[in-house]
Amino acid sequence: MSFKTESWSKLKDYFRSLPIYHIQMVVMDMWQPYKILAQQLFQNSIIIVDQFHYARQNFWALEPRQRSKLDEKVAVSLP
Repeated sequence: MSFKTESWSKLKDYFRSLPIYHIQMVVMDMWQPYKILAQQLFQNSIIIVDQFHYARQNFWALEPRQRSKLDEKVAVSLP
């Protein structure tokens, strides 16, 4: 993994300090290490990707195609 082991350890320690059995849902961004940690520590919780990161990821995926289509339209409309 590309993040520092020390940071990972601190994050794990922080989450372990929470009352894990009372946590019903975990809302997070789409970073894979967060998902792995949430699955390990909050096994009985629902994991939800927050709306902002979901929308941003979709925008990034679609943006190159949208630019390509726009470039085609501009090229056709120019004399």
